[in-house]
Amino acid sequence: MTKELETLKKELAKLDEKVAKERKALEDQIAKEEGKLDAKKQLDELAASLGYTIQELYGPAKAEGKKSSGTKSNRTYSPPMYQNPDQPKSTWNGKGKTPQWLADLEAAGRDREEFRYVKKT
Repeated sequence: MTKELETLKKELAKLDEKVAKERKALEDQIAKEEGKLDAKKQLDELAASLGYTIQELYGPAKAEGKKSSGTKSNRTYSPPMYQNPDQPKSTWNGKGKTPQWLADLEAAGRDREEFRYVKKT
């Protein structure tokens, strides 16, 4: 029984150490974020003292985690160039990796131009 108690005490000590490390990491992260907020405040105050806003100096802020290029709203439409004869709704615009259906047909000896998309009017 005492052996089990010693094992439990060791496990508790390890868990306490782990909690202390996690607490320290969170406190460091909070301090860093508070530092950022303080720096932003100081920049706002400096810009205001010179008669500007941060937005006037640097433009509008972008949402964090979002890229400015390559988003759906910035993409241009590329019309389809090739159409799968077995599944007419399956098309490819000729950009990027060749779709498997077209690669399989070409491997079977067919010419890519046979599958050129013709817009129905």
